[in-house]
Amino acid sequence: VLFRSFKTTSTNGGKLLGMGNNQTSTSTLYDRDLHMLTNGRIEFGVFDTAIRLAQTTNAYNDGQWHHAAGTFSATTGLRLYVDGALAATNGTPTNAYVYNGYWRMGWGSGWFPNPQPFFKGELDEVQVWNVVRADAEIANSMLLPLTGNEPGLVEYWRFTEGAGTTTSDGAPAQGTNIATLNGGVSWVSSTRPFLPSVNPLPATDVQVTSVTLNGTVNPNSQAALCWFEYGLTTNYTGFTPTIAGWLLDGDASNWYRVAAFVVAACGISAIAVLTGPSGTHRVPTAEVGRTTVRGTLPLPELAR
Repeated sequence: VLFRSFKTTSTNGGKLLGMGNNQTSTSTLYDRDLHMLTNGRIEFGVFDTAIRLAQTTNAYNDGQWHHAAGTFSATTGLRLYVDGALAATNGTPTNAYVYNGYWRMGWGSGWFPNPQPFFKGELDEVQVWNVVRADAEIANSMLLPLTGNEPGLVEYWRFTEGAGTTTSDGAPAQGTNIATLNGGVSWVSSTRPFLPSVNPLPATDVQVTSVTLNGTVNPNSQAALCWFEYGLTTNYTGFTPTIAGWLLDGDASNWYRVAAFVVAACGISAIAVLTGPSGTHRVPTAEVGRTTVRGTLPLPELAR
């Protein structure tokens, strides 16, 4: 799975992300290629016995931020998503070319019918996964930052340095793969939209009439508010105090630990809420029983 956020008005086309067999110059082998055509359409492809491509019908060189994701498996073939929606498929390929290579971002050889391999525009939030993410996972996470420890996440380049010729890998569990920036690229402040993000943690200090609710939040540099809601049902009739800048035990990558002590009857359900200018993110944190805490599936649900 390849994920990439981009913004451009160029008609040059060029590579967004792909695998090449040369680290710094023209590759003779390239595969798992996500690129833009001169007409602004996006293609994703692999090579089995021939070049296999999935291409969008719409153009995306409109000067707006877009999120592109390509997935491949022997059972589903190629699936190309733009802005969280399935935009193109190709069920023909059942395997991809196998070779040692390098992930190339923003430039490199490819199959696109365009001699210009350099993408002229802004790039952000590059992800490489070794699992095929489901449609809902792609749609629900495209505007959320990752912790870097998600199962299956192999590479995660966020471009948060703001200066220099390298960018760090935010998925250290798979090995630190520092990316080198070449070709006169420049740093700019990203305007890519991000939702505030919530990650649930197990409740602690579970008593008959009280519990401590826990989680981590990422306000994404927004003036965010955070609180917990709880109740005997998921109507969540109880609310902890709303606290601006609720930052405790700061974690890496702007994730912060939050906690609240709640006096309530046993058997409550709880939800963590983080809201900022870009929207509100609500995630169930725990279902609390008399003596046990059962974690719930942390699927994002965006409130209206």
